[in-house]
Amino acid sequence: MTLTQLQYFCKACELHNITKAAEQLFVSQPTVTAAVRSLEKEFNVLLLERKYKGFQLTEEGRIFYEEARQFLAEADHFEQRMHWMAEKKSSLTLGLTRSTGVMIYAESFPFYAQKHTNVQVHVTTGSALELVRELEVKHIDAAILPLPPQGLPDTMRVYPLRPVEFVLTVSENHPLAGRKEATVEDILHEKLVSTVNDSLKTQKLEELFAVYGAEPNVVYRYDQLSTAFHMIRSENLCGVFPREMAERQKGIAAVPLIGMKDIDASLIVHREVMEQKKVVEDFARDMDRFYHKKN
Repeated sequence: MTLTQLQYFCKACELHNITKAAEQLFVSQPTVTAAVRSLEKEFNVLLLERKYKGFQLTEEGRIFYEEARQFLAEADHFEQRMHWMAEKKSSLTLGLTRSTGVMIYAESFPFYAQKHTNVQVHVTTGSALELVRELEVKHIDAAILPLPPQGLPDTMRVYPLRPVEFVLTVSENHPLAGRKEATVEDILHEKLVSTVNDSLKTQKLEELFAVYGAEPNVVYRYDQLSTAFHMIRSENLCGVFPREMAERQKGIAAVPLIGMKDIDASLIVHREVMEQKKVVEDFARDMDRFYHKKN
């Protein structure tokens, strides 16, 4: 087993397609297929059930994927630490949710980077629950995310930052683009796009749709926000994203969605890590100062 084989397997699982995985990895499709088969042979387990078009994970494959993903994250964490140690630079590993976290980070990072030119920030993305788990085992130093509904363990310290307004996002050619506001009833039958693991936003949307006895028709979920916005423009689809992000996109209209409440963004740090690493303490202090002054 090699890290490369695990990377190929995980990429295929994430894209649900071996050919697309090969394209993103800049290798041939047989190379990815061979990596998966080699893992199956080495561990004597069936990971993928081949279908006419694509594949689906077996139960063993799902468990293997979760373990491999964690192993790769740890390997990446180790590699980054060793590089920063060799370069004698301070390092900060920061987790972000794909909508709220990414937007807050883009807004505040210039302020932080200007003050700390010697700090190298390594960014990883995930759901709020995933990032809290990563904080608990100290794989990341801090995270910017909406607070999970079930709360946080006592080992975490919370720095409230600011509320983030989520709006209906459509192409400029969409019939709703010129509206001053839209209702859930307006989009009951619209196809929606979103980002993966955007659980809190999805929960709020589901609550709004439930009033009409319906569920959001999310047809695509993407790792990258840029891909989601591209699909909104090119396929005339809808999405719900932070206002600031939508308004920066060409060919995109941001329409207030009645009933969609703001999502509060917070910085979360592990108390013990903050005590051990001055760079984490400095980051928390500066983020708190930036938003306290801003508000």
